Amino acid sequence: MIFWLPAILLPSSVMIMVGPEGGFTDRELDEAIDRGVKLLDLGAHRLRSDTAAVVSLTRVMTLFERKGVN
Repeated sequence: MIFWLPAILLPSSVMIMVGPEGGFTDRELDEAIDRGVKLLDLGAHRLRSDTAAVVSLTRVMTLFERKGVN
């Protein structure tokens, strides 16, 4: 799972947080949501943390490229 803002609100910067392979705890997720973080799920399958990092970066780069941001 990564944290991300909706595509409509393209930020000037992005922070990708990849959790441990066991996933974030409910408490960690609740705290992130309470702080205004938007969550984005990478799909139904659990990814290894190294794979999740690459997939997350690819999704962010694709989103920015579609919006014409280099």
